[in-house]
Amino acid sequence: MTTIFATESTTSLVSGAFAALGRGLRTLQRRRDQRLAMHALMAMDPSRLDDLGIDIQDIHHAFAAQPVGQRLGQRRQARSIGWTPNAVAA
Repeated sequence: MTTIFATESTTSLVSGAFAALGRGLRTLQRRRDQRLAMHALMAMDPSRLDDLGIDIQDIHHAFAAQPVGQRLGQRRQARSIGWTPNAVAA
């Protein structure tokens, strides 16, 4: 009987360790993806960023803020309130 409990306990411990490792790897991957996306945004020209409703300062601030996506989303929402379409001369 004791051996069965020890085996179940060990199995539970190992599966818990693998679950924690998986969560850690997913967190690292998400952070890497965010850094790559931020670097891609920084490479864009200012007019393209303006089309997205952000500017380079927003990106710099987002690097320092957590979570990154939430900061940029809030900034885009704030800028969209006063947005008006540009008149294009034909």
